[in-house]
Amino acid sequence: MFELFKLPENGAIMWPPANHMLIKRVLESGLVGVHRPSGGVVLMGMQASPDHLFLTPKGRQYVVDLGLHEL
Repeated sequence: MFELFKLPENGAIMWPPANHMLIKRVLESGLVGVHRPSGGVVLMGMQASPDHLFLTPKGRQYVVDLGLHEL
């Protein structure tokens, strides 16, 4: 979340779909969102192209409220 906070408001980072389980709770909380670009690569039934993670307005406010963005 803190790396996403450093990006512009509509910024995103690439994230492998197989790793969504690592951030499941953050996704469920609505602090971070996922955008799946159309036309992605699928190998043996599994998506191989990365999704884009972005910080939602709720997530951005959470980081501001923590005050850690100033570190």
